[in-house]
Amino acid sequence: MARTHDQILEPLQSQKPEDMLGWFEGEELECKREPYRLTHDDQKLELAKDVSGLANAGGGVLLIGMATVKDPAHGDDRISEVVPFPRNLFDAQQYHDTISAWTWPSLDNVVIRPYPVPGRPDHLLAAIVVAPIPAEHWPVLVTRSLNATGRRVETLFGLFERKRSHTGHVDARQLQTFVRDGRRVDALLHEELAAIRAELAEGRERAPPASAIDAQTVLGRVSISWEEMGAGSEPRFILMGIPAKALDLRGLFESRRSRLSQLVEYPPELYDHGFGIDAGRNSALVRGQARRTVTRGDRMLEIYRDGMALSLHCGDGRGLCYAMERWNQGPLTINPVMLIETVYLFMKFLFEAYREDIPAGQSFDVVAQLQCKENEAARFKLQEGYIRGRGAYHEVHQWRGEFRTSVRMGEDDSERAAVMLLGEIYGWFGIEGDKIPYTTVNANDTRQIDPQALANP
Repeated sequence: MARTHDQILEPLQSQKPEDMLGWFEGEELECKREPYRLTHDDQKLELAKDVSGLANAGGGVLLIGMATVKDPAHGDDRISEVVPFPRNLFDAQQYHDTISAWTWPSLDNVVIRPYPVPGRPDHLLAAIVVAPIPAEHWPVLVTRSLNATGRRVETLFGLFERKRSHTGHVDARQLQTFVRDGRRVDALLHEELAAIRAELAEGRERAPPASAIDAQTVLGRVSISWEEMGAGSEPRFILMGIPAKALDLRGLFESRRSRLSQLVEYPPELYDHGFGIDAGRNSALVRGQARRTVTRGDRMLEIYRDGMALSLHCGDGRGLCYAMERWNQGPLTINPVMLIETVYLFMKFLFEAYREDIPAGQSFDVVAQLQCKENEAARFKLQEGYIRGRGAYHEVHQWRGEFRTSVRMGEDDSERAAVMLLGEIYGWFGIEGDKIPYTTVNANDTRQIDPQALANP
């Protein structure tokens, strides 16, 4: 699970900053090797961007004096070195003044703390703690910018939001969408409340769930959700859970504290900041049909009342492949750790979601899709075996692949079910099932995921 602010700060408070070595950056944690040079406007802009990005993502901690390196297996940065800096390079009041002047609404609840370094009384480490902001204050904007010559411009503003381990800029199109959707909220609420009142007045009950979720419904939901995620024409990696018979997951709508709601906001993970299906902590109801979390332009996780579950990912370096590659530069190389971990954790999510509603002996289908634009020459390629091995790479020349497996409650488990689906994907690339890495063969001679090996690739 993600660390709380107190958990992040504890090694600094106990003067054991070396305990943070190996930690991954994430939505709630950002690191800087050295202090911002706040006599320069470009550094003031950088500070405002980083702090507002944390605020808009739900709050977090920015550590100063922590160097990071990119982890080759996971693509995210992890803390590699503690780098204390001279005391005279840090003025907490100057940080407060800059944040207040360069953001709106002003982030007045930011806590800026220097921490002593054992054995080095003239050096410090520092933390900037950004608390969650009230809904009525979202989004926090950066109120100033710099032109091409480096001069300050106060007629432009920017919107930044932390996504996973990076702070991204929200472009004008996305910002317009936020404003447009916000203006529609009241109208939509009035419409939905009117419909509910009408149903209650007439004493009608909801129709019972259909016997099955038809293919047209599945296709329509995937299409609408992808569009609402805002990823455009990027390559796609999509996972679906589809019960054989439609369910009635009423717990989705009870409150955000219900078991199913918490599962959507805190899905299974192997370790902090690993790959997987986590799409944020603030779930919302969608058209009275589903509960959803979303990181716009990146990933989405949702589950419908009838039991259909969707995990959507950009199929490029953000959600499936190695981060240094770009779709327009040729075939994208799938990161096997990312692929296997995501499939495995989605299986665990489904087993947990369905455990009270699908009895032993009944089944559900799990579907995976890999897709790019039909007229693209570039395709996916996948290495057989482990990422640090010398296994051959296999490339496919089809623009779309769909893979399906049927899972039976009480007979299969998430470790076995993940291999069943991965076997279909690897087979598409012409790779034998025994070449799937991070798996083991159990006493029943059945191949399954090895979680320990996957957590230490």
